[in-house]
Amino acid sequence: MQLHPKKLEYIEQEAFRILGHFEEVEEEKQTARSIQGSLEHRMTLDLTDKLADKPLLEHTFSAGETISVQECYKGKCIRLSPDNYPEFKKFIWNIYNEKEIKAHISVDFVEETAIKWMTTTIRNKKAENSFSTYLINKMDDSIEELKIHFPVLNLDIESPIIIGNAKLEYFTKEYFD
Repeated sequence: MQLHPKKLEYIEQEAFRILGHFEEVEEEKQTARSIQGSLEHRMTLDLTDKLADKPLLEHTFSAGETISVQECYKGKCIRLSPDNYPEFKKFIWNIYNEKEIKAHISVDFVEETAIKWMTTTIRNKKAENSFSTYLINKMDDSIEELKIHFPVLNLDIESPIIIGNAKLEYFTKEYFD
């Protein structure tokens, strides 16, 4: 996938500028609530030791919209505060609105990829590669051609019909055997 060089330059500048808005903080310890009443006598199953050893991404919502995001791992959290999140979201939409990108992936994919690159860059104290390269590589890895088979009733096809990227063809008896 190719993007215009000016667009790539903009993406890099903005990515590193927004990277500066992320902050590293200590993870807040949650205090255990004392259970009272009949709940006190129920058996509980503690699965904390079964949690995967990988970062946990948390989104904070207000009125159905994400207002902040943070990733916590081994007692450290990297977060983007509600004050800076709108700027980050604008950056994501600016990338997503590029025709080459919009045709292949969702805005959520762009956002998740950006958060992952930014938190990994902060955690490692260096960028392994540029954000645009990382995004394009992730996009290329995730895009795959699908072959979907489904029956269409009352449609007789003499020979395969190609409409855009779709190909309509009939199933032979051998296909099912």
